[in-house]
Amino acid sequence: MKSALLSIASAQSTRLYRVCIALVVAAMLSLLSAVALPTAMAQETSIRESVGTGSVSRQALVASQAFAARKPINSAAPQPSPAIVDRLRQALGKRVNLPFKALTLVEAMPTIWTDGCLGLAKRDELCTQALIKGWRIVLADRAHQWVYHTDQQGHVYRLE
Repeated sequence: MKSALLSIASAQSTRLYRVCIALVVAAMLSLLSAVALPTAMAQETSIRESVGTGSVSRQALVASQAFAARKPINSAAPQPSPAIVDRLRQALGKRVNLPFKALTLVEAMPTIWTDGCLGLAKRDELCTQALIKGWRIVLADRAHQWVYHTDQQGHVYRLE
């Protein structure tokens, strides 16, 4: 009996997760419709059809997330504070065992992330569904580049 209840709960949880993802994708597509109306309408139709069958098209989901997650706020945007860049340089230096001063800022783009995971959700990770102002920051040494996603203050950050 306990096994049957766990199985039912798991199935309901999976279905709820799929519905939530479909709703988030549909919301993102409606935001994008002002930018790319024909493409967004085609993707939204595809996703709505997929929702009816209980599965979401992975290709549509990935495409919409990739486009929305890197949407710049404006092209003449300010730079992040030096404290944010220094925090990321220190964290990356520890992670890859490089001196802090060997890492330089290559690019910083203000961005609006579509979720609390800053567009970098791990498999089976649930993220808050909110628009988060932040930065896409590229750091490099002489041989490699690393891309960080941060919130606006640089308190929350993730490495791509």
